[in-house]
Amino acid sequence: MTDSGKKKPNGGEHQKPHALTDDIENSLEKVETLKRELEKAVTHHTEELERTRKELLQMVDDARKYAENIVNTVRHPLLVLDSEMHVLSTNNAFYKY
Repeated sequence: MTDSGKKKPNGGEHQKPHALTDDIENSLEKVETLKRELEKAVTHHTEELERTRKELLQMVDDARKYAENIVNTVRHPLLVLDSEMHVLSTNNAFYKY
């Protein structure tokens, strides 16, 4: 015991200050490594999602163009309406009649 009534650290009771500092530094290094790995994974997945989004938008545009081509090749007048009876599209034959 010391004069203040506290036990002096002996043997394995307490780590030495520099050992504790080393443990903290090692933990910080591990956290920084995990942070970099997580940022890399997030970036990869974000890029993959963006590529997929662009592919899906292209597929939707291709399907729209395909449908428009079908409407335009029908020889009889054709009028495409939405659920509220608004005109969405017509074909060339519609304007000839």
